[in-house]
Amino acid sequence: KWVASSLEKELHYPRELFYDCDAVRSLLGCQAPYAVPKIRSTKLLSEIGFKTGVTLDDALAVLKIWQRLESPFKASILQMSKLYAFIWKEMASSREQVVDTLCSGPFIFVPYSSVKLHEDV
Repeated sequence: KWVASSLEKELHYPRELFYDCDAVRSLLGCQAPYAVPKIRSTKLLSEIGFKTGVTLDDALAVLKIWQRLESPFKASILQMSKLYAFIWKEMASSREQVVDTLCSGPFIFVPYSSVKLHEDV
């Protein structure tokens, strides 16, 4: 384990972290375990093995990370709608896995009332 994460203080293997790109950020927003610092070389990126897309397992794992966060979780309604739509679409092939994960703890997103993001207007 040798790569820093944007969410946690502990080090991770590269395969456990996301590369901060549009494909990932559009679903997980800024509250995802991104590799720090951001790598600019695409060759190095593929060689090291950072995640550049989100799978159902990834989305469910990030939900579990969000459940454990000590600070309040903030995200736009648009971002959470995209994430829940992604999970719903993927649920067709892995219904039992999704239900088990969602029943294991809180997962309902409630908008933070004092913050309005430009995406939600």
